[in-house]
Amino acid sequence: MVDIKQMTEQTHIWIARLFLVGLAVFAVYYPFKFITTAWPFAFAGPESWAAYWFVEDDVLVPFAARAGQFFMWLPTVLATQAMILTAMWLVILLLRGIYFEARTVRALQWVGALAAFAGATSLIAQAFNPWLLTLYNTDKHLPIRFFFDSGEIGVLLVGLGLFLLGRVLHVTVVLSRENKEFV
Repeated sequence: MVDIKQMTEQTHIWIARLFLVGLAVFAVYYPFKFITTAWPFAFAGPESWAAYWFVEDDVLVPFAARAGQFFMWLPTVLATQAMILTAMWLVILLLRGIYFEARTVRALQWVGALAAFAGATSLIAQAFNPWLLTLYNTDKHLPIRFFFDSGEIGVLLVGLGLFLLGRVLHVTVVLSRENKEFV
């Protein structure tokens, strides 16, 4: 006889492990991609900006602006990396069968808060990026402006949703403990 509950649990474990592998790959790829693309622009020299479409051909972007552009995106990358590692920890806790405990709920809240922070800092960096890159142009200066990026806004909103879900689960964990103490 086939046990549906056991099959479902095995499917959940398989999906969680597959998700964990995907997170691990992304945890390595994401910072590697950032370093290999942003580092040369920031620290290799002003001539690397010549091919960038925001910067005029005859303009050499000074080191401070290039480093500023790198460090402007760094909070987004670090928050995303921390979110990925926290999500990996959350999946490991769930694989161990630790569902409604304070550390699982706290991990969920951290994933949400870090995702919201990454989405917000990315939107801010996107607003300042054109201004910083065209600051030294002779003709075309772009202002600080807000770009509507549905992907980043989605990350921000999903992060807030996960954080709020974590808050609700935190209250249920506290109420469950109080009920167990009362009985």
